[in-house]
Amino acid sequence: MQSLLLLLLASTTLAFRTHTLHQHIPARPSLPNTTAPRPRISLFAMSERESQFRGLMDDLTKYSPSEISTIRSARNRAIFSGAKAAANNPRVVDAFIVLYEDLSPLRIAGNMIFNYLTARITKSIEQFDSENSVQIIRDSSDETDDTLRGTIRLGKAAFEAIDKDRSGSITRDELSDEILKVFGFDSVNSFMSTVDTDNNNELNFEEFMIALIKTTEGAHESINEIIAMNNDGAFVMTDDESSVVVVEKSSKYSIRYDNMLKSVSQWEGDIIGVGGVETVTLEDVTKLGRTERILYGCFSGAKDPQVVEALRSVYVDFTALRMAGDIIFKLLTKYMNSKTKKAKANTKQ
Repeated sequence: MQSLLLLLLASTTLAFRTHTLHQHIPARPSLPNTTAPRPRISLFAMSERESQFRGLMDDLTKYSPSEISTIRSARNRAIFSGAKAAANNPRVVDAFIVLYEDLSPLRIAGNMIFNYLTARITKSIEQFDSENSVQIIRDSSDETDDTLRGTIRLGKAAFEAIDKDRSGSITRDELSDEILKVFGFDSVNSFMSTVDTDNNNELNFEEFMIALIKTTEGAHESINEIIAMNNDGAFVMTDDESSVVVVEKSSKYSIRYDNMLKSVSQWEGDIIGVGGVETVTLEDVTKLGRTERILYGCFSGAKDPQVVEALRSVYVDFTALRMAGDIIFKLLTKYMNSKTKKAKANTKQ
């Protein structure tokens, strides 16, 4: 870690000697904002670093929701889901490219974290598919492997929500009438006699999942219903089947991140005014200076919940990228303060 910090500090010094975020480059012609999965902004030859960044994004966003669901860490799952959302937002992509090209600390740290994340998801998929419980449940399901991964991941969250004492099994006392109705039963005795295959008066995870698959029409809907019944505030379900996101907003870094978001929202109002970033075309954004392009990417990304939570996870969990994020925020703050002073001076004149 000490060597990484020294490397980042040295890279920061080099970056500020050779680049500034205020320099301008010829505006890139741009593609219209479409629903294509990975929008391309440049119409002419990309720089080597832009090409490298786009390659990293392509690799990071190639995983399906069910593959992402195999990752045990909710915050790491949020990073992958947020990367997909960011890849579909041309303004965010453009801002990332500027930062990747101009700030070597971010580039070095980003490359390292990318390698870590791709190694984690590869290992997670392999381990998940090799688990005995998955093999047992797969034999009882008609779902494809890709769909089944997501079902099992959500099923684990539902199982843990019911298993209040964290014993690893569900007892009769933990089965409420509402849960029984999800499975289509009126009594605990009839339910247990049907699904408790080893007759030990408890349900293990395999028995629970097989019961869901065999006794309910839609396992996903039933799982969501069970989690909603037993939600104690620790889990927040998202529309993306890959995520059961643990929301942690108590850490000092998460609080600092929230304060940064508030500043970004204020800056958007100061620069653009009513209507926000959506009133500015992508073509106009790419004609701006590099600092402005970063700002507009921040404005757009701050309105996408998946991007926001992905960057929160990155900021809270990865020291190197948090340092780079602090550098970026200080530079943007300095730019906005300078812009405000100039505006006040012009008003006085």
